[in-house]
Amino acid sequence: EHGDYNDELLAMQGIDDIRAALPPVIGSAQQAGRITAQAAEETGLLAGTPVYGGLFDVVSTALCAGLNDEETLNAVMGTWSVTSGVTDHIDYRQADAFVYGRYAEAGKYIVHAASPTSAGNLEWFIKYSHHDSTSGLRILSDEDMDLLKEYLTENLRGDDSIIFDTALSWYVNGNNSN
Repeated sequence: EHGDYNDELLAMQGIDDIRAALPPVIGSAQQAGRITAQAAEETGLLAGTPVYGGLFDVVSTALCAGLNDEETLNAVMGTWSVTSGVTDHIDYRQADAFVYGRYAEAGKYIVHAASPTSAGNLEWFIKYSHHDSTSGLRILSDEDMDLLKEYLTENLRGDDSIIFDTALSWYVNGNNSN
């Protein structure tokens, strides 16, 4: 909440001795410095290139989706499934363990719930529950798959309150190569 490292958390992790070596916490659009000659030589980057605070990928997608209040959520289905929102306060009374972090806008926080169960799992499930001719495994019948496709088609009709989920749409619309 204070825009700096939490000394209690560093101590709890047994790494409080590195406090002095940590870089300053800066804003996402704030310039931290420039690529030095040594860093350029070691990385192949151009010396003098400006370096900025940047954004965590989940914050970046929320910003690009236009989240700016508690009325809209953003769902990202990549390696992880992450649902994010933006708030102006941290609610310590929540029973669920949400993750809070500084948002790209001053005085706001991103809050998200995440799980490593996303589009990759859907692809795996469809491939191995229906299409795996090698093992003969067939958890879902053709009728089951037709019902799933029908359900997803009917229920993924977006409106202004829903951010369309492209991973499921990709499957429903028959663009799956598996």
